[in-house]
Amino acid sequence: MDARLRPSGAAGMLVTSAEAFADYQKNEAWTWEHQALVRARVVYGDPQLTAHFDAVRREIMTLPREGKTLQTEVREMREKMRAHLGNKHRDRFDIKADEGGITDIEFITQYLVLRYAHEKPKLTRWSDNVRILELLAQTTLWKSRKRWR
Repeated sequence: MDARLRPSGAAGMLVTSAEAFADYQKNEAWTWEHQALVRARVVYGDPQLTAHFDAVRREIMTLPREGKTLQTEVREMREKMRAHLGNKHRDRFDIKADEGGITDIEFITQYLVLRYAHEKPKLTRWSDNVRILELLAQTTLWKSRKRWR
């Protein structure tokens, strides 16, 4: 766990209540934090807390979003990641980090979920890219690239 990536950064508490987490996600979280929710899931824990987390995750992911703003924020975060991490081996393609690699696929998937989950709440069911992409392939969203904007 990277303690720097908590709500309110270094000034924030390491552990918060479920209610404080929900409030933060609804009122203060950045788009990249909502992108992280797309991939988030409970591995093990109290069933009541798990249900609460799943409900907050679903609520946040199904918020209607303005497509152009979301697109800009997701793209800017990806560009920051690429600039910060970069390819250490310029002489060969990094399948995860380079343009067109796995991370780009993850960002596209996260964008599509955040952009369209309010229309297609089923998109919030899974946290892994393969099953999310399978769901997307079953929708009309996949058929028209113009809708991605």
